Amino acid sequence: MKKIFIIAGCIVIAFVLIISLTYLDLYLYNAPPRQGQPEMEKEFQRDKELIFTARDYLTQLEYDEVAVYHYSNLESLYVSSERAFISIADDEEPVAIRRLLRDRGYRSIIKHENCIMFTRWGNLGDLRGVVYSIDGQTPDGSAWGSLNLSKLEPLSPEGWYYFETTERLNTRPFVLPPQEELMQRAIEFQQEQD
Repeated sequence: MKKIFIIAGCIVIAFVLIISLTYLDLYLYNAPPRQGQPEMEKEFQRDKELIFTARDYLTQLEYDEVAVYHYSNLESLYVSSERAFISIADDEEPVAIRRLLRDRGYRSIIKHENCIMFTRWGNLGDLRGVVYSIDGQTPDGSAWGSLNLSKLEPLSPEGWYYFETTERLNTRPFVLPPQEELMQRAIEFQQEQD
């Protein structure tokens, strides 16, 4: 009988440890980085060439809204206004976008009206990263849908800012369609290209 209690106790302890470690792992994955404007400035300087190349490419596109996420099909870009994908060539600019998202840890790059947001960290509506003002005006965050601009600090190059957002409550968020729909459209897009 004593052996059964010891075995049951070990199973309960193991179960509690597994749940605790899983929760801790999920928390640490979604926890904001311990960084602010100075640390983001260092990362910005490290990735400056790639970021400028991606900025130049997205600025030249005729679309007001283009979104690229780290899980996206990086052979095409999603254009929100068209609700479709556009093909990108294998030249320098798309390679820079791919490297930022795959190798440098950026979560998304979004061109939205007069801004290009390079999100370094994001969890729901709480985002951190750098933003470029296409028209030279200081971004006020009013056109960012459900995002509430909580911090905006200038970076060393003109027109670049460190930003932090929180999610506004009771608003319609600026989001992509469900991932399944995006994947289906990507498959259809790829079939059209073949």
